[in-house]
Amino acid sequence: MPTDALEPADVLRALRGGVATLEALRGRLGGADREQLAWALDDLAAQGLVQVSGAWDCGPGGLCGTSAPATAVLTPAGRAAARRAQERRGDRGPVTPSAS
Repeated sequence: MPTDALEPADVLRALRGGVATLEALRGRLGGADREQLAWALDDLAAQGLVQVSGAWDCGPGGLCGTSAPATAVLTPAGRAAARRAQERRGDRGPVTPSAS
């Protein structure tokens, strides 16, 4: 996924698949840029759409040393926003990587 193609609605839709680490979300979004995704999640958390369990300070691949990796999950407001975004696009389910 090109770094300029990451949209907040895509992140919300990807989180409809359930709680996820940054690396899991990158996979759901087809390899989105790690730093851009972390910024998008922080912005969504500031809007009350996503709840995060901690800072996104683990290394590439989700390696965190002795601490557990941070996770993100939709809040009720985030679930509603994701549902509205999907209805506008005509989508029916969570984001999954393409089989191509």
